[in-house]
Amino acid sequence: MTLRDFLRKLFGLPDPVPPPPKPLPEVERDVAYGPDPLQKVDIFRPPGLMEGETAITDVMVHGGGWQNDKGDKANAGVVDNKRPYSLAQGHIFISANYPLWPQVSPLDEQASIAQLLAWVQKLPGVDPKRVRLWGHSAGGNLVAQVGASVALQAQYGCLPPEKIVCLDSVYDIPKGKAAAVKSRNQQAIAVYDPWGTDEAMQRAGSPTYTVSAPMPPCFLAYSTQEGPGRKQQADGFAAAIVKNGGPQPVVNGYDYSHGEMDSMVGLDNQMTRDIDKFLSA
Repeated sequence: MTLRDFLRKLFGLPDPVPPPPKPLPEVERDVAYGPDPLQKVDIFRPPGLMEGETAITDVMVHGGGWQNDKGDKANAGVVDNKRPYSLAQGHIFISANYPLWPQVSPLDEQASIAQLLAWVQKLPGVDPKRVRLWGHSAGGNLVAQVGASVALQAQYGCLPPEKIVCLDSVYDIPKGKAAAVKSRNQQAIAVYDPWGTDEAMQRAGSPTYTVSAPMPPCFLAYSTQEGPGRKQQADGFAAAIVKNGGPQPVVNGYDYSHGEMDSMVGLDNQMTRDIDKFLSA
């Protein structure tokens, strides 16, 4: 007991009234979650979220082929429609950057997202058990790997995400690279440059091969405009999830381009309604 508490009890004084909670900041930009210059996030909280209160949190990880320095957490396709969609539901919305190849390997990128998840789960206002990971393209590969890898979760001390939303992503790198090479499309082939020629590394970064225990519920959306390989990727990952005791993922195709699979989420369309149904279940 402090001297102040002793005197208060001695003279019968009332306990002090604690100060009222303060609202948490609604917008925080370029907040670092690690030492790398690209390990930064933008945080958007719903108005009126107070100290001591928590909310569901949506964490968005952009794409860019594991290497594209034009991929950014502030890009319009990444945040312009998802942020208001998330905030309107009373959720916290976080858009994240991460280190890119060739400065780091894709496996390091996946580790960075596990580090991000552990960091987010400790943020003011975040319910650590109700963090949803979202990712488009390469970003979908990263969030799926974090959800699939019990080793990454243990290494970085993060709880599994509550749910995962992947938008037109690749879950089996060897098959994705083989299909790109077969197509002779130089742009498609270049996307897989960060993965090199070591198939063991490619498999190590493939959620389809990584999953070894029950995963959180997953929504795997794919573009029907990008050829049958996208559906095959989603179906293969879904089968691996079920084989390892996880719930049957939602696997849906949509008539959008690869870029639109990112930018159309949050607008009034069937893909957004399907995602909303998945997240609300």
